[in-house]
Amino acid sequence: MDVDNDSSDSDPEEEYKLEKLLKATQARRPGRATQAASGSPGGASTPGTSPASAKADDPDAGFLCLESYLPPGLADVYRGLGMTRDLYQWQAECLNQPGVLDGRNLVYCAPTSGGKSLVAEIIMLRRLLTTGRPALLVLPYVALCTQKAAHLQRLLTPLGKEVRSLYGGMGGAPLTPNTGVIVCTIEKANIIVNKMLEDDTLGHLGSVVVDELHMVGDDDRGYLLELLLTKLRFATQAAKEADERRKAEAEQQLERHRQMTQAQQGTEAANDAPKTPASPLMSGQSTPDPGSDSQVQIIGMSATLPNVDQVAHWLDAVLFQTDFRPVELKQMVKIDNGIRDKSGQVIHQLEIPPGWDPNDKDHVGLLTKETIDAGHSVLIFCCSKVQCEVTAKFIAKLLTIPERPNPIAAPQEDPETPGGVPSSARAAVVAGLSRYKGSDGSGALKEVVARGAAWHHSGLNGDQRELVEKAFGSGAVSVLCATSTVAAGVNMPVRRVIFKHSYIGQPTNPLDPTRYMQMSGRAGRAGIDSEGESILIANRGNIDQLMALMNADSTPISSCLVETRRGMKRAMLEVVAAGVVSSSPDVERYLKCSLLAAIEDYKNVAVTSTQDALKWLESKKFLEWSRESGSWGPTDLGKATAASGLNPEQALLVKRDLENARMGLCLATDLHLTYLVTPVHDLLDLQRQHWEILYDIVNRARGPIVKVIEFTGLSRTYIHQRRMGVFRSGLQLNEKQLEDDRVARRFYAALVIVELISNDKEPAQVAQEYQLALNVVEGLQERTGAFAHTMTSFCERYHWTDLETLISKFQSRVSHGVKAELVALTEIPYVKGVRAKVLYKAGLRTPEAVAAADEDRLLEILLAATPNAGNGKDAAQQRKKEKKAARMIAEGARALVAAKARELEEQSEALRAAAAGGAAAGTPGTAAAATPATATGG
Repeated sequence: MDVDNDSSDSDPEEEYKLEKLLKATQARRPGRATQAASGSPGGASTPGTSPASAKADDPDAGFLCLESYLPPGLADVYRGLGMTRDLYQWQAECLNQPGVLDGRNLVYCAPTSGGKSLVAEIIMLRRLLTTGRPALLVLPYVALCTQKAAHLQRLLTPLGKEVRSLYGGMGGAPLTPNTGVIVCTIEKANIIVNKMLEDDTLGHLGSVVVDELHMVGDDDRGYLLELLLTKLRFATQAAKEADERRKAEAEQQLERHRQMTQAQQGTEAANDAPKTPASPLMSGQSTPDPGSDSQVQIIGMSATLPNVDQVAHWLDAVLFQTDFRPVELKQMVKIDNGIRDKSGQVIHQLEIPPGWDPNDKDHVGLLTKETIDAGHSVLIFCCSKVQCEVTAKFIAKLLTIPERPNPIAAPQEDPETPGGVPSSARAAVVAGLSRYKGSDGSGALKEVVARGAAWHHSGLNGDQRELVEKAFGSGAVSVLCATSTVAAGVNMPVRRVIFKHSYIGQPTNPLDPTRYMQMSGRAGRAGIDSEGESILIANRGNIDQLMALMNADSTPISSCLVETRRGMKRAMLEVVAAGVVSSSPDVERYLKCSLLAAIEDYKNVAVTSTQDALKWLESKKFLEWSRESGSWGPTDLGKATAASGLNPEQALLVKRDLENARMGLCLATDLHLTYLVTPVHDLLDLQRQHWEILYDIVNRARGPIVKVIEFTGLSRTYIHQRRMGVFRSGLQLNEKQLEDDRVARRFYAALVIVELISNDKEPAQVAQEYQLALNVVEGLQERTGAFAHTMTSFCERYHWTDLETLISKFQSRVSHGVKAELVALTEIPYVKGVRAKVLYKAGLRTPEAVAAADEDRLLEILLAATPNAGNGKDAAQQRKKEKKAARMIAEGARALVAAKARELEEQSEALRAAAAGGAAAGTPGTAAAATPATATGG
């Protein structure tokens, strides 16, 4: 897959800048043989010694110097972000593995906090500089995407490049001329790669970087990651084979040229007139470049991957492993009052202070106090969101938690989110939470943060999550209670990790060794802590189990393609829909590129489950078989399913609902459209009180609502049976009951969303009315916004332009929770639902009106809508933050209006040119007059 780097969109000035940076880097490229992985950091400059003098005395200085791998401008950005050292020894050795800096695939393992991310960033940036093509960075969690996108944008700014964020409800074209890195979740990455394969544009990427590679073994999201990497392997293998063919052709061409030259020289030698052989370019012949730059480089990293050799073989990658950690991690378990190390020896006895709260039975509060009193931070893992909140409230009440000195430079302020936390301004964090009305109706999070603690889980909205992360990183908060899934992906400094629970959700779902290692590895961050500690809370019933967990190796990953797990249906659909697999030999080549082939005998799968999957997909009209060509091809349904990111079973449900809507759609209310964009999966868990509410709403329904009930097929009988408790817990529902249940739960969710977008109610009010937790309402809105984007993609590829138009316009309303008249304001950068409502109420109802307003007026509008942060310093800090927000909003509005003006001008010029061309073509005598002129010119 070759890339045309002579695009008309290229900027000569940008190309010149990149060329200069590249030459500067290549001039300093280290020339050193690679060695085995080392546990020694080495090469760091001695305090008080200038880097230049330190490097002059150290033969390894060039090998470990960041400037040997990146241009000075980028190295300076890293220095500005707090990187005061050279590379660790293992990082330099990893980078210098054979071919890695030239585009060869790489898989590497290093402990959490060992510096894995820097290696991937260096490779991504070098690849961008050498090929001009961006990287695709695949991360497991939205929270981690947000952090990484902000970090990478600072690195890309000197290059004139930008980060494209594609996660959650964020959409749009993945590549623009200025794109440097695309940051996305596993789900979005899979959709992007499907589209690129279909368009034959995968070669427009320079590299694909996968963090937390061990997640391939996960039964849920790991399946998508395995499909993504298998498609990349399949495509890059095809590109590699094409490169080899081009190389062979080039060698043949050169050989023919040499033979011709030798024949010419033989003739001229007879005339005693020797000449220098001409080069192919001098002779007018072109030579294909067989280099590897046309291929996509795959980089995978993980802290825990026991069968990493098989994974590296699967990805055709260089393998590098190290056990180096810059900060020592002490793993311990607490039983009764004793703290034991990994060998089971008691190394510390807790001393219970007189009068200590007897409710702290597991001593999590006391363990937290030890660390807080020493001026450090604590991360407490809990089994559920509810336990996170209960524990944080208890700790906040039990302890006096002072603010810590800022351990790291606080990230730059994002004016739309309540970020930019001052290093010693906890009150400003509380004020930031207060500003988002409805985002924390009970005020519990705000009260806990005021005492130096917080919780972090998927129930927080985006603004709350970002504020909590920045507050913890800056020292305003020192105790964080988090769920295992979320906290495993969030990079925040912490001295001690406490496992209050050693399971997820229920005791029947214990932590596995891989997840434990990932979570415990969060303790002890380089440059911040001198050591890290993890403590498992045990009891007499599970002490042996937890000792074994501490000493266990990670579980080897296996393929999800086997029928006993996720099977081959989606795998086959996506590659056939992308046009890269169509025949039986294609299927076999695809399977050879799978993880299954790398670790098991894949041939049985090829014969059984693959054929079964293809037949099922054909029977459901996703694929069709051509007897004439002997090949598989996608139907419109297959293309729409792959493009939207739905699995085949979900796609069948969506198709049926949308077909019904095309036969009868009620536009007299927003409810029907809202129902169509409400997720068909991850449905609400409705209890008896919810069925009572739904029954009452259905019985009171009048006018358009009755029509929506009819069109969606909502069963009043089923709702009545539910409210009466007819279906006992655990009862197996039949097919009809399952469908009635799905429609009813989805309808309830749609009612909740309509209250937000049409009735202008705050989430807290809606949560109370519908007897749902606030985080459930906010999470539902986020998921519905993302699913609306999915529905738009499905309708577009299925050629249902009528529904596509309606849903695409509706999507912004759902994502931001606003009425139709506010959608235009949400197009302004740094303006989301809350600020859109504030500006609209103040009379600024269009982007043009906001662009025309002066910044002082915008500041007063924002301050009027912000609860008072306090007096004196707190109020001044709040005003400073809102002033910056006002400036950014004004600049964003002006840029948006200017962009629209340019677009209109371009359209106007195109219309004038078309009109002029039409007029010229229609002028009498024009064609006749042209003939003599042409003849004369000839």
